[in-house]
Amino acid sequence: METTHETGEAARREDRRRLRRRWEDLSAWPLAILGIAFIAAFMFLTIDETPGSTLRTLATVALAASWVGIVVDGLVRLLLTPRGERRRYLGHHLLDVLSVILPLFRAVKVVQLLNRIPALRRKTASAVRVSLILTGAAYIVVFVTFVALGALQVERGAPGATIVSFGDAMWWAIVTLTTVGYGDVVPVTIAGRWYAVALMLGGIVIVGSISALMVSYLTERIKRVAEPDRGSED
Repeated sequence: METTHETGEAARREDRRRLRRRWEDLSAWPLAILGIAFIAAFMFLTIDETPGSTLRTLATVALAASWVGIVVDGLVRLLLTPRGERRRYLGHHLLDVLSVILPLFRAVKVVQLLNRIPALRRKTASAVRVSLILTGAAYIVVFVTFVALGALQVERGAPGATIVSFGDAMWWAIVTLTTVGYGDVVPVTIAGRWYAVALMLGGIVIVGSISALMVSYLTERIKRVAEPDRGSED
């Protein structure tokens, strides 16, 4: 039988979990807004090279604010996790740790925050499908945009570079992701080629996932159409 102490400890752990879930619900929208500000600021600072402008200062402040918001959110959720579960919690939320260190993971973290918005957490079939489409599209946009920005940073200024503007970088990223590969814009640096490898691998995953989602949707639609026909035959 459980002792009074064990029962009280279990109740305290459940209270912490309940408080963490409440925090996650309350912080979802503010963090999503901060995350969007981070993405916009990071893009601006990468594309614009004008030194000392007011917009660059504002963009830097937005970057810092989004970073602080993600750090505070991670610490609060960790503190609200029962002590014995914190290591496992960190293992399941590795993205939270990586997002503090690298900008790309911070952008991916923004997309992950969509799943914490209550309206997208319903369990109906249509809600799940909408959530999958929205988060999938957001992941693709963030992935392509940040790889393009990374390539622009390392390619711009390199001898013989053809990726010298954001437009060039996005064109190259989309062409590479879709495996078209015109070859008119190509990376010339080692880092840029590694970005190309990431895009190629990402393209395989994205195309495969979209194909699977479409097959699943078509299968469901065909099943719905077929069911009334079977009923009429009976």
